[in-house]
Amino acid sequence: MPLLVDESAANPLLCHEPAEETTTVSAHMSARIHAYDKKLAAAYNEIENPPAGLCIYIKIRPQGFNFETEDRCYHRRFHSRRLRLHNPEALPDLPFVTRLTIRSGSWGSDAVDATDIRPLSPLVPLQCLVHLPAVQEWNAPWLWERPMPTTLPSKTIREQYNWP
Repeated sequence: MPLLVDESAANPLLCHEPAEETTTVSAHMSARIHAYDKKLAAAYNEIENPPAGLCIYIKIRPQGFNFETEDRCYHRRFHSRRLRLHNPEALPDLPFVTRLTIRSGSWGSDAVDATDIRPLSPLVPLQCLVHLPAVQEWNAPWLWERPMPTTLPSKTIREQYNWP
């Protein structure tokens, strides 16, 4: 049977996501989390009779491009590089937050698969929890193992559906 993948090729798939793009998206996500936490702290400090505890609900939206009209490359739909939180030590402490929920949004039936969802590093919620000392409940349903093509045993199939 012939070899389907040229393992000696320098770049077998030209549409691989460069590391710089993942870093840029991580920086954008990090800036949004930092701004959200700072605004939440400022708003809580301005309330005369603040509630005993608040819940933070973060929903990560899927990528916004039209797969039917744009580049029909599956590497833009399934990602293997995880987003990271930049400068987590600069997040403000929020001792009034009692619950943290981080969810991945999806176009379909509540993230049945990982299509168009950029995965987060498992460190992100932990880095957030360090600054939330009063959290009693943490809900992160995105941590379950999704049926992503990265888990397929065939290198040919993994390269067809994933960016490295």
